[in-house]
Formats: sequence, structure tokens, C-alpha cells
Amino acid sequence: MLLRSSLSRISFLILLFSFSACNSGGSATTVPGSGGGGGTAQGAGGAGGIVSNGGTSGTETAAGGSAASGAKASGGAVAGGSGSGGASSMGGAGGVVTGGSASGGAATGGAATGGVVAGGRVTGGAGGIGAGGVATGGRVTGGTGAGGIGAGGAATGGIGAGGVATGGRVTGGVGAGGIGAGGAGTGGIGAGGAGTGGAGGTGTGGTSGSMTCAPLGTKALPAFPGAEGFGAFAKGGRGGDVYHVTNLAASGAGSFAYGIENVPATGRTIVFDVSGYADISGVLTASKGLFTIAGQTAPGDGFALKNGTFWLSAGDVIIRFMRFRDGYSADSTDMDSSAVNFIWDHCDMMFSHDENMSSFGTPPENMTYQYSINAWGLETHSCGGLWDQGKATAHHTLWAHNHTRNPKARATLLDWVNNVTFDWDIGFIMGDSGNPANWRANVRGNYFISGTSKTDALESANLDTSGNPNFHLFMEDCALDGNINGVLDVTNTDYAMASGSYEKMSAPFPLTANFQPVSASNPIVGVPVTQDDHLTAYKKVISSAGPLRLDVNSQKPLRDEVDALLINDVVTQKHRHLNYQQIDANGLGNGGMGTLSSTPAPTDTDKDGVPDYWEKAVGLNPNLDDHNGTVPCVFAYVPGNVGYTWLEDYLQWLAIPHGVVAKGTSLDVDMARFTSGLKTGAVYTVSSAVNGTVSVSADGHTAQFVPDANFVGRAGFKFSGTDSDKSTIASDVGVLVAETTATN
Repeated sequence: MLLRSSLSRISFLILLFSFSACNSGGSATTVPGSGGGGGTAQGAGGAGGIVSNGGTSGTETAAGGSAASGAKASGGAVAGGSGSGGASSMGGAGGVVTGGSASGGAATGGAATGGVVAGGRVTGGAGGIGAGGVATGGRVTGGTGAGGIGAGGAATGGIGAGGVATGGRVTGGVGAGGIGAGGAGTGGIGAGGAGTGGAGGTGTGGTSGSMTCAPLGTKALPAFPGAEGFGAFAKGGRGGDVYHVTNLAASGAGSFAYGIENVPATGRTIVFDVSGYADISGVLTASKGLFTIAGQTAPGDGFALKNGTFWLSAGDVIIRFMRFRDGYSADSTDMDSSAVNFIWDHCDMMFSHDENMSSFGTPPENMTYQYSINAWGLETHSCGGLWDQGKATAHHTLWAHNHTRNPKARATLLDWVNNVTFDWDIGFIMGDSGNPANWRANVRGNYFISGTSKTDALESANLDTSGNPNFHLFMEDCALDGNINGVLDVTNTDYAMASGSYEKMSAPFPLTANFQPVSASNPIVGVPVTQDDHLTAYKKVISSAGPLRLDVNSQKPLRDEVDALLINDVVTQKHRHLNYQQIDANGLGNGGMGTLSSTPAPTDTDKDGVPDYWEKAVGLNPNLDDHNGTVPCVFAYVPGNVGYTWLEDYLQWLAIPHGVVAKGTSLDVDMARFTSGLKTGAVYTVSSAVNGTVSVSADGHTAQFVPDANFVGRAGFKFSGTDSDKSTIASDVGVLVAETTATN
């Protein structure tokens, strides 16, 4: 949803940071950065990248101060600084940034209201559009989709506050958390900070400054930092109760099924006190909406459903870090037309006897499927999914070892971005129908890697009974590796790998409700995906797709046995299809399902979903159910003062690389663990330390974080790795500094 008011636009921009450090009282404060230039955006696993913005070549002024080059601070806003390019900063609530100058002249559009500069940062004043303006056909390169700051500070085809490019293309910049490389924006973790190395350096990062924070309400609040696509604004269980899954039973109190079937009207967040496989033996229907399934809370190896279908028939749903591994019945997961505004994040669906993930004949609306896995549909009818959809987004997902329907796309608009498809017989099906229809797909930045020799990856597009194409396709930056030589390379690209009769589009379909150009009355739906090049996308999928173990102290691998085997198959290009009732041919125990071991759950005295050790460290009361308290202007893992809750802050910490360290000690983080898709020899940098310092150890891939003296509470830093292909993966690391590391 594109935010229409100036106040909402400020909220959207601030939500582009996944880490938030705020000054209290709602006034705007900016700390000038020192040191190197900015960091890269998009955290590992889609959690959203924090950004070290570094110093700008000009200056920035705090509320009420004066600014160089004719920029004026008004009403508590931060004015744009002077210097090459002239970066304009976000203002406080109600603030106005007026006439911030840029190299070569002021940004077109003049003043922007509500504390947002029209056109963002503009080189030579090019492309700037006034507040609420839209750049039809424009593109933000390296920046944000809402007029943010791009690589080097230039907004190509710049977009004003609230404006977006038609098609919603955002390249190399921010998803929900960060600013593109070189951006000189406000805040983030560190805002450059102070200390040796500065932003993006390999030395010791300094303690952070703060970003602007003001009362902004709860309009257009993403499901979590890093949520993108049509389903990005799913509310989930925010504001509802908390249900603890305490056993692996198919039904009854404490079971997963009982929690899903009895969601109250006010909403629910489901947390887990146990790991393992729950046998649902049939169809488990989720018909009551407003819930969040927080699979990242499962202690140990994670939680999975088996021997049945999970059927989603409800709206405003958030599902994270879950495994749906049928092994017995038709589909692993199904969705119908009652499913509206929902997001799957870091999940896997596999081992179905029909489709792993399907919505046949009953199209859901506004779905996001991100950083997830669809794999091993079981022969002889091994299928990824029948996707009869309204508007749907799939990005940074892996589709592997499915015979066909990868997917079978029949969507009013499918935004298919940065996905990896591997080892298919019949690939991405474009409708496969002679009926009159108007199916659309944007297929951008994807890698198709065959397990048997292939020249096509998209197929089965037909003319309808009137002789007109019923499938309309836009493609760019897609690669096919179809020669099965065991080496990742390219044998075909874009439309040359798409066979059949379809309409070839010259531009991506706009991500609006009616697929017409963006305007004030026709806004974008959801959050545009931050697009990577196809090679970087492949490496991010290898590094981060699926449910992960993100505790930096864990002695176990990043993935469980099943997903680890699958990822290894993709990397080594091993053809491995599985037959129904012969899953154990994969060589794993538990009938091929692998083992998901549990460990004791952390103590949660008040049963509010936030364990005692966390509440004590961050200053909450472990004896008081306060999970729905709103995160204020404090450093947290979700933006402050916009409507996220204390529970969501804790859940987001679990969804990024994270660890607990005792006060006065240090925490080592193996950065290579979270970037396995990069080539050997990647160079790692650290930056943007909050409430401590961080440095890279002599081995080149271990970050050491040292908390500030006598500090207890939330801390963190950012790292990035870059390999010889110039592919970069960046991530936040959340650090909880506690009196002890005990969680029980």
C-alpha cells in the first residue's frame, strides 16, 4: 500500500530500517557520521539489512539548527547538508525540509511536507518530484522505492516523497531495512558512528548515533522488518493473545492444532515450547485470521507438521520458520480465497503426493512467499504448486526436485523475483490453458538450474479459443544453466528460455491493484521487492532460504538434515527425485524426514511469549504480561514508536543472527556461517556497533563484539561479506547483553 499522507510517508521511510535507535520525546536528532561510506542493504534471510551510512561530504544539522547551502531547518526538522550531492535528512513529525541544495541545483519540487524531502537525494536536481508526486516509468537505482537515497546519493528518475516507479522496480537498495550502498541517509544502526574503521570499515566500529523518531501511528506497518511483496502488510497476531505449543499431539490442549483452531477474534501469536514433528493426520484448517506462527521460537531444531495438509483459509496471517512436510496426503499446504494479506517467511513445504503448495480454483489475494523452500514433491505426481492466485509475490525462494508445476502460474499478477529453480522436468508453467484469461507475471532476476539437460525453463503458454495469448510475461536478468556440467554457468537468458505463445511485455507490470501506472489514487500494493542480480540472488537463497538455526552460539549446522541435504544437492547439481512412500531413499533417518530434536524451552513466568531472561535484560517485568506494550523510542530490533510490540521485538531478534553474551565478556560470530552462498575467500567487514564495539578477528570471518562497560540490554552490529564475483550479502546481528547467559 502506498502511503498517501506526508505523515504516513515518513512512517514508511523510517520502517526501512530494521534496527532502530531513537531519541526520546519525538524531536529529530541526527548524528553526523565519520569514516567510510555506507553499507549494503538487505540482511541475510530477508530480515532487512542495517546500514552504516558513514559520513556525508557535507554537514547535517540537528533540530532548530542552521544548515549550509541554503538549506533551512524548520519546525524541528533536519535540513539537508551542503557538499557534493547534498544529502537531505528526514525531519521530525510535522517538520519541513525546505530547499536542501544538491550539487548542480536544488531538487525539483522544492519543499516537501512532513519532514520528507521531495525526490530524496538528487544529483544535479534531476528527477526530483514534489511531495506525493510520481515518476511514471521511473526507477530508483540503489535506493528505496519511496524516494529514499540511492547508491552514491543519486536517484535516477527520482521519485518524490510517497512516489514510486511504475512497476515498483527497486534495484540494489533497501527492502525493509537499510539504504543502498553509499547512501548518506539519517540514522540506522550507527549512522556512521565513531571509532576506528567507521562505517563499512574492517576495524572497530563505534557506538551508534540515533535516527529520527517521532510519533507516527500504525499506518501501513509491515508484518516485520524485511517483509516485502504483496503480503508485506499482514497484521498477524499483533495485539492479540499468546498461545504456547507444549506438545506434538495432533489435537487437544497444548497442541498446535488446538491453537490454530481457536484463534480469538482479537488475534493470536503462537509460540513453541517444543521442537519436533506433529502428526496432523488429515487436513488442519486455519479458518480464523489475525494470527502469527512464530516458528523461530521452537527450542532446538524447529517445529514441523507431517502426514497431512495445512489449509489456510483466513486473512492477515504471518507464518515464519515453519516446516510443512506432508509425506502422506495430497498437498502439504493449501490456500483458498479467504486467505487475504498473508506472508510465508523462511518456511519449507515438501514431501507432498500432489502439490507442495497449492491454491487450485480458489485464488487467494495479496500473498508473499519469501526466503522459503518448495521441494521434493513425491513421484509419480511430483508438483510444486497450482498457483491460481490474485496478486502474489515469490522472492528469494528455492523450488527444487519437483517434476512439474514450478509453479503452474495462473495469477492476475505474479511477481516472481530472485528465485532459484532446480532439477525440474516441467518448469514454470505459463497457464497451460486455451481458456480466455489475463494472467500476468514479472519474472526478474531468477536463476534456473536444470538437473537434466534443458533449453527452456518457462513453458506451456497457449493461445485462447479466440487466438489471443492469455499469458503476459515480462522478463529481465534471468539465467538458465541447462548443460548439467556441474558448474554454475549460463546457457540461455530471458525470453530465449520461455517457450509457447505469450505476450512479451516491454516493461514490468505496475504493482498496483489494477496494474495501471502508479498515481495518488492508484498506489502500489505492499512493498516492492528489493531486486538483486540473478547471481547474488542465487547466493542469498543458498545462504538463507528455509527455516534456519540463527543462534550464533549453536553448535549445530545452520539447517536441519533435510534442508541441508537439499541445499547441497543444489550446489553440487545432483539430480535426486523421490517416490511416494520411499522418502527414505534420501538416506536420512526417521523415514527420510530427519530428526528435529527439542531442548528445554526458556522460562516464561508470565506466559506472554517473551522469556524471563530477555525481559530482565531489557528492563521489562518477567512477572507481568506486557507483550502488547508498544516499543517506544529506544534501540530495538523493530522500529520504535510506530506500533510494533515488545513481543514482536523479541521475535525479530530471533529471526536474525543473534546471541546472548554475559556482561563484561565478548561474543564471537562466524559470519561465514550465514553467507555460505558466497565463494570461498569472501572478504568480511563489520560496522555500526550499538552499545559496544566490533572487529574482525585474524581468521577474516569471525566478528568479535565487546559490549560497553557495565552495559546490559540490547546491542548489535552489522556485517557484510563480498566475494570475487562482487556479490555482497549483509546482515544484522542482534546481541542481548545479560547478567549471565543462562536462559532458564
